[in-house]
Amino acid sequence: MKRVLFHVEPLVMHGKPFHYWAWLGCAAAMGRRLAAGGEWQVRVVLNAALATRAVAPHAPARRTDPRNGHALPREWLAVLHQEELRAPYGVPNVEILRGHQRRTWPEAALARHAALLRERLGAFTPEVIVSWTPNEALARAFPDALLLHTENGMFSRAPYPGFQFFDPQGLYDRSVPGAEAPALRAFDAAPDELAFVRRWRAQLEAQHRASSPFGTLVARLRERYPRVALLPLQFGGEAGFDLNGPFRNQGEYLLHVLERLPDDVGLIVSEHPTAHWLGDRIDEETLEWVRTACPQVAFVPLDAAPHAGQTLVPHVDSVISLSSSLGWHALFWGRELVCPGSGHLAAWAHAHDVAATGRSGADTAPPDAALAWMLTRYFVRNLRCLDDDDWVRVFFAGALARWRAGRRGLEFFEPAEPLAALEKAALGSCATSAPRLDPANVLVANGDFADAPAGMPRHWELLNPNGAVTSLDRAAAPRAGFAVRLARRANGSGPTLLLQRIPGIARLAGATITVGFDARGERGSRLGCYLYLQPGEGAEPRGSVPREYRLTPAWRRYAYTVTVPALKPGEALGAGDHTELVLMMPPDRAALTIEVADVRIGPPEWLEEAA
Repeated sequence: MKRVLFHVEPLVMHGKPFHYWAWLGCAAAMGRRLAAGGEWQVRVVLNAALATRAVAPHAPARRTDPRNGHALPREWLAVLHQEELRAPYGVPNVEILRGHQRRTWPEAALARHAALLRERLGAFTPEVIVSWTPNEALARAFPDALLLHTENGMFSRAPYPGFQFFDPQGLYDRSVPGAEAPALRAFDAAPDELAFVRRWRAQLEAQHRASSPFGTLVARLRERYPRVALLPLQFGGEAGFDLNGPFRNQGEYLLHVLERLPDDVGLIVSEHPTAHWLGDRIDEETLEWVRTACPQVAFVPLDAAPHAGQTLVPHVDSVISLSSSLGWHALFWGRELVCPGSGHLAAWAHAHDVAATGRSGADTAPPDAALAWMLTRYFVRNLRCLDDDDWVRVFFAGALARWRAGRRGLEFFEPAEPLAALEKAALGSCATSAPRLDPANVLVANGDFADAPAGMPRHWELLNPNGAVTSLDRAAAPRAGFAVRLARRANGSGPTLLLQRIPGIARLAGATITVGFDARGERGSRLGCYLYLQPGEGAEPRGSVPREYRLTPAWRRYAYTVTVPALKPGEALGAGDHTELVLMMPPDRAALTIEVADVRIGPPEWLEEAA
């Protein structure tokens, strides 16, 4: 029987012991599938907090819920505690990972760590190890095992299928794409593989043209600057950022770029949603100063569009990326890649100094042969790993056999799946048939609240489903029409909802749209917006990812751009199917007054820079 060990980083990062819940989910899914065939024994190294989730009841439908349990057997778990891991090193946690990546730890420290791993695993000696972080002690503890390093791949979010990699050489600059870049550039891809990459790019280009909300924003920048660059911010305190450049947070990184960027290059800055959750974000005071001091910079609101950075790459001339996967996107789209770091992207960058943005003179034609190799052999579709029992068993058994046969470097990898299956999945992700809204097609009835002399306007509903007490009446609007005033006098256990039911799901399902509205509120008040599909009785309702806005006492225009969930193939609709447009007051303050006016739904071009 073969033996596999999943190493879910037990060191506590960002002060959050549950931070790596998604990695635990991947390990649990792969482990269950390997064990189900009766050919593999499984163990998982993790911290004590994640261990409680590992053994808790599992709900497969809630796979993306961070609190979901995984119902793993307790004997699978090897719990390591932070202080026993820190003892051999005596430095902050992320610095421990840096030493593993750079291979600078003394043998004595590695020996103590390796002994702890062996002691905690007992008689279990893995033949394959999967780790999401660099860890030289794993190789010291089990020198005969195949150590596969994994993370999200070149593509991981819509409109791309999810990819991940399993690399026997290491992470970042030690990975195969980083260390073997010259060999990859010389790779001779088969004609059908090259054709696949080019067809996929053409399909994605059509989708971006049909659904991107950023055409107006970029056009405005190009009126003032001959070139436009994208800076996708990341988040610090994480190996993927801290180990690949001389920065520790996004403020340091942003100011470095701003001070080095040529004056004739417009810059679009997008933030990473995880950075907001962890607190490594650009605060409002800094944003206001940058807007004044650096007029060439445009900040894209978080979640202004689904995965905004991915949507922006085709619009720009250059991408400045330390280690973000958007650096790979730059190569895929034939954009200049500027990498001010030392990781895997440095080997592929057209320039390393931000001052060279737009001036590198390098050929930025997509390296299609190398991309074909990576997309067919190196990056594997992670849904296959999570959902296909046979595929994951064959994949791990084949990787172990190739390793034992002495295959290294590019020779270690084989096509991960038939090209036809990969192409079907890739091209199937390019849903260019979604409805496209006409600018004149305003679907919200009475968005100016003109028929609300007092109380509830026609077509709108006010819901207090959790005990809140909220009144509604008419107020003066900042422009034409009227506003509604929501005054909550008593809090409840849930939000207050102001919603309208738009009949006919097919009018909006799958479309990329913008909801625009004027709002104001007491300082610190918040208002959320989302859309919710109600296919009818017996069908599964589902909604878009909500976005919250911090309101100010002055009227402002807000824009919520999102791709509405699509209908499933063959999905049956019941009587009264509709889409709900929801404005939500979170239950954070009892006495609270908010005013809303001029609610509209339109095409993505309505996105406003100031939103």
